[in-house]
Amino acid sequence: MPISLAYRGLYVSDPAASTHFYEGLGFAVLHEDERLDAPQGKVKTLRNRQGVTLRLNHLPAPGLRTGGKRRPMTALGPTHLNFYVADYDETLATVRARGGDVATETRIAYTQDGSSTDMIYCTDPDGIRVEVWTTVPYGPGGFSTAIPGVSRKFSHSGICVRDLDQSIAFYEALGFVRAEVFDYRDPPGQLDPMFEETGSSAIAQMMRNGDDVIELLHFLNPAPLYREEYAVPGNAGFFDIGFHVPSLAEARAALPGATQGWSGDDRVESGSLRILDPNGVRIELVEVKKGDL
Repeated sequence: MPISLAYRGLYVSDPAASTHFYEGLGFAVLHEDERLDAPQGKVKTLRNRQGVTLRLNHLPAPGLRTGGKRRPMTALGPTHLNFYVADYDETLATVRARGGDVATETRIAYTQDGSSTDMIYCTDPDGIRVEVWTTVPYGPGGFSTAIPGVSRKFSHSGICVRDLDQSIAFYEALGFVRAEVFDYRDPPGQLDPMFEETGSSAIAQMMRNGDDVIELLHFLNPAPLYREEYAVPGNAGFFDIGFHVPSLAEARAALPGATQGWSGDDRVESGSLRILDPNGVRIELVEVKKGDL
């Protein structure tokens, strides 16, 4: 059994509000864990038609300190969730109607080689960045591939990284391969509205594992920074990323740059292992034998 991405975990202040928001983007409740003594507190699992899974983690008093503001793109760690949609204006209306916000100042639209692209950042009820974008024509292929019957496709999630080569090696050990590269270095500043920076320069390396895609975003200007308010569990929207692995011991030994577990150590507990990637992203490895899923 190959390694696969199991879920993306979010910390939320109001599970009902977050569920309502992500249902508008094509997700539905799969199940809910009522055990408030669990490390993540109350957990609600959502899944869309693509099989992409979100885990909404909630504690009775999460103590969110970010005030619902957008996480800086240059803060090391998870940055955003990305949706490629056929109904762009309708999706933005859904975001607003379901408790999110549309950051109109981040919008970028351009035409190239007979195709137009329109993209913008939104936020969910807790300030988690949600990128919405479209092309005309819709679904021409390549990175802009449509899925029949899915008008709001989950495209990928992003991670701001300190060392691109080290991060590539880490996620290659988790079954990802290099895919598209988007170079935003020359000219600098071409994505300033979206990055909310001046003179920005960055490279985006897409990593693919089957249908799952992670964007490794490496900033050359400004330099990426560690921001405690977005890294401490319970203080930020992003919580962890979970992977199914056939062997915990083999997966842990193969991961370059991983550090000790974010729960205080990296002990194996109930078939899972918690570690940090080279950028401080919380990673949970869950051992699953062939035929268990």
